Amino acid sequence: MMNQRKQMEQRIIEKAMKDEQFRERLMTSPNETIEQELRVKLPASLRINVLEEKPDSVYLVIPMTAHAHSDEELTEAELSNVAGGYGSGTDVETCGLPH
Repeated sequence: MMNQRKQMEQRIIEKAMKDEQFRERLMTSPNETIEQELRVKLPASLRINVLEEKPDSVYLVIPMTAHAHSDEELTEAELSNVAGGYGSGTDVETCGLPH
């Protein structure tokens, strides 16, 4: 299932890199844009945050811990329908950060 999620994420990222209008919609209305692109219905309680990396910023996303789970935890099926940014493919070394 994780592989399927990564494929969906990659699809969204690649389209955002090629299509400026899609990128803008993704930034302003991520849930709706992803639903339209992937033809899925996301859970109403799911909030997708889209961040655009800049030359002077890098984002590191870490998974939630086991104790952070709540009653509103998504099922594996729901997770497989979610696409979120996990990076732009930018090498950390090129961002001026130490190895």
